[in-house]
Amino acid sequence: MMKTKMMISNTYKMLLLTLFCLLMLPTAHGQFAKGADISWLSEMEASGYQWYNDNGNQQDLFQILKDHGMNSIRLRTWLNPSSGWSNKNDMLALANRANNAGMDIMLTIHYSDSWADPGQQNKPSAWSGYSTQGLYDAVYSYTHDLISSMVNNGSAPKWVQIGNETNNGMLWENGKASTSMQTYAWLINSGHNAVKDVNSNIQTIVHLANGNDNALYQWNIGGIISNGANFDIIGMSLYPEPSNWQSLANDCYNNMVDMRSRYGKEVMICEIGMRQDEPQATKDFIADMLNKTRNANGLGVFYWEPQVYNGWKSYGKGAWSENGRPSIAMDAFLEGSGGGSPGSSFVQFQNRGTGLFLDGMGRTTNGETVGQWPNTTHVNSQWELVDVGNGYYQLKNRGTGFFIDGMGNTTNGADIGQWSNTSHYNSHWQLIQHSGNYYQLRNRTTGLYLDGMGRTSNGANCGQWGNTTHVNSQWLLSTISGSRLSAETKDLENNTLFSVYPNPSEDYLHLQIPTDESEVSIQIYNSAGQTIQTIDKQPANASLPIYNLYNGIYFLKVETQKSIYTTRFIKK
Repeated sequence: MMKTKMMISNTYKMLLLTLFCLLMLPTAHGQFAKGADISWLSEMEASGYQWYNDNGNQQDLFQILKDHGMNSIRLRTWLNPSSGWSNKNDMLALANRANNAGMDIMLTIHYSDSWADPGQQNKPSAWSGYSTQGLYDAVYSYTHDLISSMVNNGSAPKWVQIGNETNNGMLWENGKASTSMQTYAWLINSGHNAVKDVNSNIQTIVHLANGNDNALYQWNIGGIISNGANFDIIGMSLYPEPSNWQSLANDCYNNMVDMRSRYGKEVMICEIGMRQDEPQATKDFIADMLNKTRNANGLGVFYWEPQVYNGWKSYGKGAWSENGRPSIAMDAFLEGSGGGSPGSSFVQFQNRGTGLFLDGMGRTTNGETVGQWPNTTHVNSQWELVDVGNGYYQLKNRGTGFFIDGMGNTTNGADIGQWSNTSHYNSHWQLIQHSGNYYQLRNRTTGLYLDGMGRTSNGANCGQWGNTTHVNSQWLLSTISGSRLSAETKDLENNTLFSVYPNPSEDYLHLQIPTDESEVSIQIYNSAGQTIQTIDKQPANASLPIYNLYNGIYFLKVETQKSIYTTRFIKK
């Protein structure tokens, strides 16, 4: 990217309550966005570029992105660009293709004839002599026309950025934040009002660079809010290096959490990128950002121009190989939250017939080399559900990193799964709810159900494939490690509910646990999935002291001999 990457709340209790409600109520924004800004696409196509899928077959870029787990597209507009690219008509054509591909659309309005970013926020030449009031009117009219055209074109955006990376405001000098925060705020209002006047369901975004810089965001976002700015979402960019991405990603996560709690706004990662020539490090970074954004209850993550390869515009942060195929960095989107880092959504599968947990080798027998059945919290019996679309999931083992294939195996033998191509249908599973929290795992390729021995072949001793309701093909789904699959877990055998009260609480949590055991094990995680407290032997149904915790959101896991329960609570 040819850009330079370079900031009156209610009471604290009210903010906590607001945050709690945002976490617990269903979101109105739908699926978590995994997307890409591909605004260079039409220009690249005109220059002869083509794209190839993982098998080396030429294919439309939108389909390749979808096949790698992406569901959203981001597009930019410039007012009168000298090249003609990224103007209104170019954007509308790409938006129509995205819409036909069934993908959500984010529009980024630069309010310039070229790049608008932290180092340059130049007015369009046609607006150069406008007064501040004239700029308010121009922003409204231009925005209204863009959104109306998209709606009429059948490709209405889901999100609209009012400006791009406006670290120090927009439409300089009038709207420079360091000179007039109020003018900047009211320019945002002009764009926001235009969007809402066309379609009130479209969400507006104020987007800053340097997502790791909390001081910048407090200055900028706090400044425009105190000056009456109206918008829905705080957007962030982050462009680290392989040497520092972990620390910057941690700072960005903390910034997302702070922005949501401080200002009551949704958050989203509108741009990320890292070195094209280090695809494994870039994949790790993407996976971590997906994970962190989910844990911060963010709305999604967009990669900036991943389709770039072969030296296009000298941009070195694409996610494509020089042979025109996606690099391994793109697999991070296919694998969802990925990585198995703290805070990922892990589950355990306990067989209804045998009571054993599915281990990292895809087996549930009690042989000496097969899993840690006396210790069911061992990572070999923890699985990450990776959403691959169309109702199918991959089961990625926390301990081995393998995906369980259609034969119920995860070793790396020649005939066992497609570990170099994890999108193969042999590692796609449909979770079919049988009763309560019991599920059947049906393989996409074979159509067989995973049985209590962890096998799906049709041998005589391998489950009841003619009778798929047999308990050997039913699995109890238990959430662990900060998962958001459910805020509460039922004990299905007794049909009773695990709960804690009061919630929110200041000093103690009272536990209601459906067990006849005298002692249980308890773990408390923070919202990033980090373990805060572990109690090996806690009297069941006793009161749990939490007065030493900082105010905030936590997850509680209670483990009995028979079950694992999770819930979410707030310390106020």
